[in-house]
Amino acid sequence: MPREQPKKVLNKKKAKGTSLYHASAYIGGKKYQATGITLEEAVFNLNPAVKKGVCILSITHGDIKIEKILSGKITYKLFGETSRFMREIALKNLKTLFPI
Repeated sequence: MPREQPKKVLNKKKAKGTSLYHASAYIGGKKYQATGITLEEAVFNLNPAVKKGVCILSITHGDIKIEKILSGKITYKLFGETSRFMREIALKNLKTLFPI
């Protein structure tokens, strides 16, 4: 009798919840809010009018809420008129600050 070969079980990844990232920023005395599917999308959807200065950024994803104070350099690199490379560097710094 031939042996039955074991059945291969595929690892089915469960789809993560469809909870969105909510970002809010206080820059220059004004509050800006945005949402997005990813952290990057939520941050880039903020589009504040003031591009320079200290920023208080809070990110909410599900039940987790993290607030950080960003320096003027990182704020300008994220929202100012800089090169794509500078934005990617600021985004990398942002991902280390917000491990969600």
